[in-house]
Amino acid sequence: MVGGTTVAVRTVVQQDCATLARIWTAGWQQTIDLSAWYVKPLFAILAPLFIRSSLSDTGDIGPDGSRIVPFWTPPESNNRTMLVAELNGEVVGCIGVARGLAYDKEAEPSETVHLPPAVQHCAFGLFPHSAWSRAQP
Repeated sequence: MVGGTTVAVRTVVQQDCATLARIWTAGWQQTIDLSAWYVKPLFAILAPLFIRSSLSDTGDIGPDGSRIVPFWTPPESNNRTMLVAELNGEVVGCIGVARGLAYDKEAEPSETVHLPPAVQHCAFGLFPHSAWSRAQP
């Protein structure tokens, strides 16, 4: 709950993508602003490069979010999904979830993830994207 309002979480749909691309891009400024003083200059240089790569025609976000659904949902991927947060029916954030330790490749069943053998198949990575600043507590 945020301020007494329930946040709904669901899988991404195409109508979310342009909004998510804007929120994700704005989130990089939040990352820079909240980072320690000694990494701010590095983030200020690297963030635009990462943004450009992710928003490209081959990136995981794509221009105006056009690659989010194809990249993050089946049939292109069987090991990852994008979850969307809604507050009062408005999309306010997202997070990528992938089986394995890399969001951009399929996890092999035999992939070693430095966990006990009984739970290796359960290893998931969370790839935070962003939350709209007005929706943050």
